[in-house]
Amino acid sequence: MNKKKHSCCDLCGSSNHKLVFINKDRMFPEIEGKFKLYQCQSCGLLFLEQPCPHVLKKHYSTGYSVFSDSSETKDARKIFTLIEMLYHYVQERKDVSGFSRLLKFLFKPFSPFFRTAKIIDEGRYLDVGCGIGYFPLTMKYLGMEPNGVEPATFDPELSNRYNLNIFNGTLDQANYEDEYFDVITLNHVLEHVTSPSETMDELNRILKPGGYLIIAVPVNDSLASKIFGKYWAQMDTPRHLYLFSTEIIEKYARKYNFSILEVRYNSDPRYQIISSFIYFLENFFNKKINRALIHNIYLNLLLIPFTSILNLFKLGDQCEIVLKKN
Repeated sequence: MNKKKHSCCDLCGSSNHKLVFINKDRMFPEIEGKFKLYQCQSCGLLFLEQPCPHVLKKHYSTGYSVFSDSSETKDARKIFTLIEMLYHYVQERKDVSGFSRLLKFLFKPFSPFFRTAKIIDEGRYLDVGCGIGYFPLTMKYLGMEPNGVEPATFDPELSNRYNLNIFNGTLDQANYEDEYFDVITLNHVLEHVTSPSETMDELNRILKPGGYLIIAVPVNDSLASKIFGKYWAQMDTPRHLYLFSTEIIEKYARKYNFSILEVRYNSDPRYQIISSFIYFLENFFNKKINRALIHNIYLNLLLIPFTSILNLFKLGDQCEIVLKKN
């Protein structure tokens, strides 16, 4: 068997769901496989008929950006981390000098590319799905005690050098103490887990009362999702096992004792527009198109004003949600 059947909805427990469409891996079209996307008729959650682990593993190839070990990818991550640190440093500066205001102005168009960092001045912080630890490192320099969880194999050099306390395994395997963390972040992780409910329950257990949870996810109630459908890049079949709307996230929040404080749309052109359009054209012409366009800096700069408008009107295809444990 290559698929695991869903007997009930992860969110509401209903067994009443309908087939939306059948999709394939568009990031790696050379890998064979068809995957069914369902929607719960009771709560609206979208979910895949989950592939078995050995099938899913094939679709997390070394070419998948999160797991790429190429020197180019590593260098790009280092540069981005330095820029992100500078961005957050500038945001935290209290002075109103002309230079400080200029830096803030220059960073403004690129703010969607950076994660929310400073919620509290100090405390114990956890990044779930942290990779080799670049964001915990950023949080350390912002005054937090850094911790991370990463299930994939990773190079521990950065973690060891800066004492980032990264656990190599799943969140459940880490077995943290009850009410241990002040702030927890999941940056495009929740859509990959086999059960968001189990994950949210564990997050509730290890977060202190009044603590903050920051979740970033693609959202299927976006303009890009409606226009591109199965070609929407953030569908990311079969790696994204669940697709959320802001309404669905709110239902998960209520179920697990969280209140939503802020929803910040932070889409950028790479996946919302460029990748989605490329996937559509590849299907139309039945051949692979130059994927380098996805990261073309000039094309991205050209499209940033459009995606910024979509974010402003809450039509972007991903968002960052700040929640507080009740």
